[in-house]
Amino acid sequence: IWVSSTSKFYSQDLNTGKFNWLNDKLIESNINPGSITYIYPDYSDKNILWLGGNDTGLVKYHKIKGVISTYLHDINNESSIISNNINCIIGDSLGNLWIGTNIGLSKFNIESEIFKSYTTANGITNNFINSILIDDNDDVWISTNKGLNKFDRYKDKLIKMDGVDEYQFNLNTS
Repeated sequence: IWVSSTSKFYSQDLNTGKFNWLNDKLIESNINPGSITYIYPDYSDKNILWLGGNDTGLVKYHKIKGVISTYLHDINNESSIISNNINCIIGDSLGNLWIGTNIGLSKFNIESEIFKSYTTANGITNNFINSILIDDNDDVWISTNKGLNKFDRYKDKLIKMDGVDEYQFNLNTS
């Protein structure tokens, strides 16, 4: 099991109960362990975790070696992540990570290492992304502070979903 708290990043072997303290591996890469708020396992590589949080950007973390890559927002590069403040991460079946931030949505192609970002200018109802789910049809559902959105992957377009009783979603509720 992998755990991030307000001051620590560690794993625990549930069979032995042994803790493996990993703060140093993050600190070596200038990442505050207490700022990690989201851990997502890479289902195509069991040794990789994707980490995100407050001012961390997206972190590719190897369970043994530590930080492999850090992807940060670059104001001069449209192909960088939209924000370093990550609220949620989920992967799809096409090799993309979908990353919800406080100022928009980024899709990260793991193979090409290129981000494509979406904001209200692209049709999303609000830039504060609270949660992302992918359904059995590989449709991407995005909850925001102003409603629910569906991403049509085939048209590369966001669709506002009307008829949802609640307007604002809480962080990481889906």
